Amino acid sequence: MLLPKFCWGQYLNLKGPQYSINNCGPGMNHYCPSLILLNRGERTFGKAGKKRTLLRYAKKGFIYTLKWMKKYPNCPLRARAEASLRRVNMDLSILPRR
Repeated sequence: MLLPKFCWGQYLNLKGPQYSINNCGPGMNHYCPSLILLNRGERTFGKAGKKRTLLRYAKKGFIYTLKWMKKYPNCPLRARAEASLRRVNMDLSILPRR
């Protein structure tokens, strides 16, 4: 339930416009898995190392997605992907340094 409907389509093989991603490029296949990693990382308590690892993998996925989006200037999900990257960066910035 924490994922946008277009991610439901990716995981549950649902059909329909609300379950699809258009005009964003092939890099979008990393966006939904990165959202899952971000959600897991934000819900990990007492294990800073595990939290950091989850968030770092999420960050890599968001960066990959945004890199591909450069080739698709009309992608309607760009602002969402940029916000996700800012969110993971903020979460990483408040973790204790290792």
